[in-house]
Amino acid sequence: MLDLNNSNSILMKFDDIIWDEPTKLYVIIINSFVKFGITRDWKRREKEYYFEFKKEKFELIEIINFPNRWQAELIEQVMKWRIKKFIINGRHEWTELPIQTVLDIINSSILEIKDEYNKHEYIHKKGKIRWDYYRQIAQFYFKINTNEFFQLNSLPLVDLFVNTYSEKTYGQASYDIILKYNEFFKEITNVYKNTTIHRIELLALIKGISQLKKRSNLVVFTNSKYIFESIHNKRVYIWEENNWSMKKHHVKNVDLWKLFLELSKNHNINVQLVNGTVDEIGAKNAIDIYNNSTDFVIDVEYQKEFENKDKFESKVLMEGSPCKNCKTLLIKKLPKHKKIKADQKFYYDYYYYCKNCKKMYFTEDAKVFL
Repeated sequence: MLDLNNSNSILMKFDDIIWDEPTKLYVIIINSFVKFGITRDWKRREKEYYFEFKKEKFELIEIINFPNRWQAELIEQVMKWRIKKFIINGRHEWTELPIQTVLDIINSSILEIKDEYNKHEYIHKKGKIRWDYYRQIAQFYFKINTNEFFQLNSLPLVDLFVNTYSEKTYGQASYDIILKYNEFFKEITNVYKNTTIHRIELLALIKGISQLKKRSNLVVFTNSKYIFESIHNKRVYIWEENNWSMKKHHVKNVDLWKLFLELSKNHNINVQLVNGTVDEIGAKNAIDIYNNSTDFVIDVEYQKEFENKDKFESKVLMEGSPCKNCKTLLIKKLPKHKKIKADQKFYYDYYYYCKNCKKMYFTEDAKVFL
């Protein structure tokens, strides 16, 4: 077991600190504890932790880069004051608050202070008395009232295991979700006749969240990189800010992501990526319902999109037609004619090209038979 009383702090002498060097603020989980700190070299710090924690495994959750060490220390110290009532054994960088709560506090601290960093640049020059200045800053920017954090920490902790199954990228797909809260257990299965891999993963997640009757700390276990990276890396929030569009294409499954954001705003959600099978029973049930069910759910929005796509693809492509991917107007281009092979039956006289997403379209009308 991890003994925080005997855990050695990795400290740096004040005179050795280079305040204008790039520095990282990191967050790790070890057992049920969350630890945060700052370092200029995470790889070196990681090796030190392997030695310090011995056989205890820890996981790096977040790294935030700062151009100067004094900025990273400012945020770190404000954090310590904000969660003072939830530290462990007097260790200001250790807490048992949920990981998402810790990340939210870090992000809100940066958001509130970042426009006024330069106002506080002098503090690091105060030596040991700078700690009291950090307390004053925390009190100035944030009313140090941990009732909200205590409320989050005391919310019911619910586990959601998401299992999905499909044999093709598009078409029939099924899911089995399992919700666990203390001794309570709930399982829900569904099979869709026409959907996609990513949509079935989202549909399962949304179904699980919709079962929560009151505000909760929800831990989602999934083997979907699509779900994990979209939520954990905050991509879904960036998409929302950009009005659901990217540089080269529109975001897919917008209807489901909007529903996810609406449902998740009342909960503290942490997504864990699982390698392999999420839950053996759930995975088996997802396969069983896929193979044996005759009662299908309709993915209404995807069905509309699918029907519209069929109509679009039935149209004859020509110069000026919209690209199927990004709707940019196509241009006509001539291919570079290579030497004709002995067994070659035809070549394309021209093709249509999208300047935006670089997609090429070769049509039957462009074929020249030999």
